[in-house]
Amino acid sequence: MDNFEKVEKIREKTGVSYEEAKAALEANNYDLLDAVIYLEKQGKAAESNANYSTGWDGHTNLLVTETQKSENKKQDASDSVGAFFAWVGNLIKKAWENKFVIEKEGKEVGQMPVLVLIFLLFGFFWVVIPLLIVGLFFDFRYGFKGGSKIEVDLNEFCDKAKNAANDIRNDFRNSKNNNNNNNNNNQA
Repeated sequence: MDNFEKVEKIREKTGVSYEEAKAALEANNYDLLDAVIYLEKQGKAAESNANYSTGWDGHTNLLVTETQKSENKKQDASDSVGAFFAWVGNLIKKAWENKFVIEKEGKEVGQMPVLVLIFLLFGFFWVVIPLLIVGLFFDFRYGFKGGSKIEVDLNEFCDKAKNAANDIRNDFRNSKNNNNNNNNNNQA
C-alpha cells in the first residue's frame, strides 16, 4: 500500500482532511494504526467502533467486524431514505414557491403555483396542453417566476414557443391573404 492509499484509508476511517491525515502518517513513520491512534488522541478522529489489527505483510490494516458492517448498511439505508424524503420535500416546497404566470399584452392575467400546474397536467393532460397551445395563438404568454435558477431556462423555452406560435399564425394569415388576392385577380 503506497502513502496515498494510506492517507485515503485514514481519511475514510477518521474523517480528517488530507493534510491532517498526511501529517499524522509522517509523524508516525507511515504506520497506519499509529497514525489513527495519534489522531484519536488529538480529538480529530471521528468516533469509530472498528477493530484494528496489523496484517501479516507488515502493513497495518483496518478491519471492521461483520456486525458493524451490517449496522453500517442499515444506517446507510436509513440515511438514504431520509435524504430522499428531504429531497422530495425540498422539491415540493420549490414547486409551491415558484409560480406559473399567464400574461396577455404585457399584463398579468393570472398565476398559480407550479405544483398546481403539475397536478393539472397529470389529471387533465388532454385538456390543459391544448388550452395552453391555443392560448399561444391568442397572444397569451406563459412564464415562470420565483427564486429558482431553472426559471430562466423555462422562460426562454416559453418565449421560443410563443415566437413559434406567432410565426405559424403569421404564415397562416399570409397564405390566406395570398389566396384571397389570387382569387380577386382571377375574377377580374
